[in-house]
Parts: sequence; structure tokens; C-alpha cells
Amino acid sequence: MYARSKIKEADNDKHNKAGCRYSVSKHPTHVAVIGAGISGLMAIRHLVKAGLKVSCFEQNSCIGGLWNFQPLEQLVDIRKPHVEPATALYKNLRTNFPLPFMTIPDSVGYPENTPLYPLWQTVQQYLEDYASHYQLLPHIRFQTRVTDIAKITGKQPWQVSWSKDGKDQKECFDKVVICNGHNSKPVIPKIAGLETFKGLVTHSLFYREPEPFKNQNVAILGISNSGEDLSLDLSQTAKHVYLCGRTATGRSAVSDRGGLPYGPRNNITQHPEIISASGKTLVLKDGTTLKDVDTLLLTTGYNHGFPFFPDLSAVGLKAGDRFLSPLYIDTFHADDSSLAFIGLPAYTAIFWLAWYQSIWIAKVFSNQLTLPDKAARNYAVRWQIAQCQALGLEERHYQVYKERQFPMLQRVARMAGESLPNAKAESCLLQSFQHRVDYPDNFRDIPFATIPPLKDLGLR
Repeated sequence: MYARSKIKEADNDKHNKAGCRYSVSKHPTHVAVIGAGISGLMAIRHLVKAGLKVSCFEQNSCIGGLWNFQPLEQLVDIRKPHVEPATALYKNLRTNFPLPFMTIPDSVGYPENTPLYPLWQTVQQYLEDYASHYQLLPHIRFQTRVTDIAKITGKQPWQVSWSKDGKDQKECFDKVVICNGHNSKPVIPKIAGLETFKGLVTHSLFYREPEPFKNQNVAILGISNSGEDLSLDLSQTAKHVYLCGRTATGRSAVSDRGGLPYGPRNNITQHPEIISASGKTLVLKDGTTLKDVDTLLLTTGYNHGFPFFPDLSAVGLKAGDRFLSPLYIDTFHADDSSLAFIGLPAYTAIFWLAWYQSIWIAKVFSNQLTLPDKAARNYAVRWQIAQCQALGLEERHYQVYKERQFPMLQRVARMAGESLPNAKAESCLLQSFQHRVDYPDNFRDIPFATIPPLKDLGLR
């Protein structure tokens, strides 16, 4: 606690040139956290634990982020004007990672007999229980949309502008942590003649349930996790589901079915990528066609979306193809360590990554740890890019961890000064990947090797 200043409060409040209020006396570090999903909750938990003042901005009325279900009144054709929801959660979603990797190390845990791959409702309740247990809610400003984050001159270098109940306000902060996820700005691929397609064109961001697609021929473009999951969900009601895209490689979660029908109703088939559309016909990369297609569902992923940074270059950042740079170990702005990101990488055990990143950030912001100097941080950025290039990765996969996620988790844990996930954890993770390849239709319902308790996986 800082001693109360003898200067009268009315005289102690000053304004900097940006119009933000600050105190001329010494003040506790004030951190703005953007988003109250899993990453935001982890940030609040560890920043507060480190003795910092925290204000979290959440545009929705509750916590959860991705795990907060938002129903849609009607189907959305992306070629027409529309409003993008804050989450892509659909009614039948179950986790892709087994329970240990969906667990926060210092939580009270899930209820007994929770399935290895729980439904989204279980995860949402788990997050609500965690926030309640650690009293995180008082630090969150709900239904508050951040409209702008700007770097300014003054004692507190970050100005955050937000809107709530039709009123615009702004406040200055010492540090900012971005936790708004990476599933809000859908990637729409270029498909010749897409505007002439007579069926519905939508994206997985807008998918909620299979019932509206009853007796339809549905083509899905994108053959990774979302494509495979939604093809199985749609197969319950659709006449036929055409799953289109690159078949199984090191970057695909599914197996090549050789063109044979599969799925619960034996009505799913795999096909090459879609290159053009006309009427209700889709032309594929190998020259074959899919006819009488009623709906084209794009499961083509997401770009990073930062609507509160209208000009990323103004804060020294650059957005490439699903790649934000320069970030030191995908966490700290390499040139300005007062700005940090949690949960930016895709295809990783986000509960564990967010845990380690938030501890690291809290320790740095509270001066318990010191980062390397700017030159060293930028060298590390260039080295990480070179490593990705050496693996033959395209830029859009630089922050997609997949096979690299375990060494990246260990790297962040080491930087945070925390115990590292061990060989048992890595083995468990690899087993879960192989289990999905072996049983792509129903891997969530088929038991595999016994999973050790969390305490045996190296996390405290």
C-alpha cells in the first residue's frame, strides 16, 4: 500500500495532454485487460495476485469468451450485410482436447465423472466457478466495448477508449494485455463465381445446429478440426455432406477416407478443394464437380482481429497472413513490453498456454522478472520466424502451434520461472492426437490409455 499523499485530492488529480486523469503521486501499476475469456481470466487472476490494479473490459454480459454460447435467429449468408457474433460456439460442441488440457492448474477441478471430452456447457460452468472462487468478477466491466487503444505521452502511456450504454469514455493505463482471442474475423477464401452461387454461403462462425440443413446437400470447405467436427454434426440431418480441402497431412486433423462414404449415417465423403462456383454447382481442384449443392459452409479459419487498433503500425505492430509481429515468444510486443498478448497462437492447449503466459506477464509487470533488452527480443523474433521457415511453414502457420505446441509450452513455462510440463504430459498430448486419427468419427467416446492426474504432468 502506498502512503496517502498530503496534497488534497482535488489538487492531486491532473490531466495529461490526452485528457486522461492520473495522480501526480506514486500510483500502483494499472493494467487494462481486453476480454474475459479463458485468457482474460488467467490475466486477471495472476495480475491481481502480483499486487497490480486490474480493469478488464468485456463486451458481453458474462465471462467465457469462446465458451459463451450466443444463439442466432436465422441463417447468415456472408455475401449479404450481417453482424458477426462474438463466438463461434455451436450447440453440440465438445472439446477437442482431453480434460487434463482443459484444466487450470490452480482450479478446484471439474465435477467427478466429467467426460474426458466434455460439452461446452461443462467448460463454461467451470470457468464461472473459477472466476467466482478467485473473486475475479469485481475486476471486470461487462457490456463495455473497447473502441480504441492508443499509445500516448505521459505517466500512463496507454489510452483506452470504450463505449457502454451509448456513452463514450477513456482512461489511461500503465500496461495493456490483449485477450480477445482469434476466432472473430473469419477468413473468406477467393472462389471464382461465388457471387453467382444460388445456395447459401456461410461460415462456421455462424453455425449453431444441424436442423436447418435437413435433407440438404452441404459442401464444407476446410478439412481441419472445425470441418471434420461440423461434417459429423451436419450428417445427422443433411442428405449428403461433401468435406472439401486438402486431405490428411501433418497439418490436418483427419484421415484420408479414400473417397468412401463414412460418418454416423454413411453420408459424408471427402473431396479436393473448391475452386469455382456457378448456380448450384461447385467445381473442384481435380476438375470434378459437385451438383445440386444447397449450402456451402466455410470452415476456413480466422484472421487476427483487433478492432481497437485501427492502425497497427501506430503501435509498432504488423499483421501478416494470420501472423502478428513483432511479438517476443508470441507474448510481449518486442519493441514495447508494456503491451502483451495472451492466447494468440492457434491449435494449442490454450488453458495451459494462457496459464503460463499470464504468470510470465504478471511477474514482468510487477518487476519480479526482467525481459531481455529490445535487441535480444527482436533477435528472438527473427530466430522464431527462421525456425518456422526451416520447417517449411507458410506465414499463416507461424502462430499455429500444432506439432510445435509442447516445446512452445515448455519455453513459455521456462520464461515464467514455472515448473515445466513433463514427458508424461507430452506423451498424453501425443496420444490424444493419435487417438483422433485412429478414431476420427467418434474419438471422444472411445477410451484410450489411462491419463495421469494433473499433478503428475509437471504442472503445480
